[in-house]
Amino acid sequence: MGRFIAQGGGHPVFCWGSTYGGTFEPHVLAAAFAVFGATMPVFRGVMCVFYAVLAAGTAAFAFRFFGPRAALVAAAYFALPPFFLPYKVLTSDGAYATVALLALAVLWGALAADEAHAKGHPITRGAATLGGASGFGLWISPVTIPFAAAVLAWTAVRTRRTWKGRDAGAFLACFALGSAPWWIWNARHGWASLRAPEVAAATASTLLEKLASFLSTSLPVLVGAARPNFTHDSHASFPGALILLPLLVLVLAAPALGAIPRDARLCLHALALALQ
Repeated sequence: MGRFIAQGGGHPVFCWGSTYGGTFEPHVLAAAFAVFGATMPVFRGVMCVFYAVLAAGTAAFAFRFFGPRAALVAAAYFALPPFFLPYKVLTSDGAYATVALLALAVLWGALAADEAHAKGHPITRGAATLGGASGFGLWISPVTIPFAAAVLAWTAVRTRRTWKGRDAGAFLACFALGSAPWWIWNARHGWASLRAPEVAAATASTLLEKLASFLSTSLPVLVGAARPNFTHDSHASFPGALILLPLLVLVLAAPALGAIPRDARLCLHALALALQ
């Protein structure tokens, strides 16, 4: 798609064959292809930049709101991550890197608004960041919608005594700007995105199946205890890894679990993680 755009073929709003998956990444690739040529090294270089921005942004976010120790841990995680994280970001399929960056921006806007509220300052900048990232997420992927909605609800409750008309106006204006491609395309195509099978309502049994799949397959892969299914080998990386690595994650998370009830910011992160 990046090569198609760079060669003047047009500007598709969504990834080919779908009514979701905004084409921000293909357009960034197209710009790089136009300057450096449409080659695999250029593609890989651009995706490495996405990963570097995500890593640096996450470390900066941790430093800004949780201090230098949290920033160091975040940076170390990106420097030596489980295989699946760089695989999904560096290959992306057209939206995964952007989804991760938008999730970070949504959380940043929420905590910035909360911090400003605590100091008695206007929350307009935080509200604008939250609105812009949420709106952009609507265009990029529907998986961002429940995440952003939950973060917005948390922010609204925490800052309910501070929200003013200009804050709501900043949020709505930035949301409209970020989501404009989604609205314009759907208005011209009979709101096809709302009829996509990927956004159909889930049944209770489906939710239970997804939860079981997450615990048995996704979590071991995410923490590096098992190989992803595309390798056609679901065996653990070493004997006992499927048990030991998830247990290690729980042990490391125990201090955070104890602190969550005392820190609303950690409650927000727990809620965001559960929704993802």
